[in-house]
Amino acid sequence: MHSAKLVLLPETQTYAGKFPHILDLKLIWILNNKQQVSFVLQQGDLTQNNNHREWTIVENAFTKLNNKVPCVLAAGNPDLGSADGKFADTRNTALFNTYFPITMMQMLPSFAGVAENNTENAYYVFKTGKIKWLVITPGFGPRNSILKWADSVVKKYPSHTVIINTRSYMCSDSTR
Repeated sequence: MHSAKLVLLPETQTYAGKFPHILDLKLIWILNNKQQVSFVLQQGDLTQNNNHREWTIVENAFTKLNNKVPCVLAAGNPDLGSADGKFADTRNTALFNTYFPITMMQMLPSFAGVAENNTENAYYVFKTGKIKWLVITPGFGPRNSILKWADSVVKKYPSHTVIINTRSYMCSDSTR
C-alpha cells in the first residue's frame, strides 16, 4: 500500500510578518524533497495583519510549489481582518483572493473548485499512488452555507479519502 507523506504548515503568519527568509527556507526544503512529499497543507493564518506586504511574501513563497507539489492554503482569522491587528472583524477576503485568485488556482492540476467564487473556500482533488484524495478548505469559522457546500462536494467524490483543512471549525467551548 502506498503511504502518502504530507507536510503540515500551520500558522505561517509570524514568518510572513517577521521572518520571510524562514518561510522561503521551508518551501525550498519541500521543493528539494518533492519526491518524498505527496502534498502540503497550510493550515491557516497565512498573514499576521492581512496587508499587501505580508501577502506578497506569502504569495512569493507558496507559488514556488505551483505545478510541482500539490498545496492547499487555508485562510485564518488574521487573513480576514480590516486592518493590522484586526482579526476576522469583517471576513475581508479581498487580499486572499487578490494574491491567490481563481484564475491562478485553476492552472494548478489539483485545484477543482470553489464556493461563492472565493478561493478562501476551495477544494482539491489528486492521487498519490492508489489513494484518491479530496481536500476541502473551508475558510476560517465556516458558515452553514459553506458547510452545506462542503457536504455536496464530498458526495461528488464517494471513493476519495477526504481531508477537511481549516483554521478553525469549533471554539474551545464546542460552539461554532
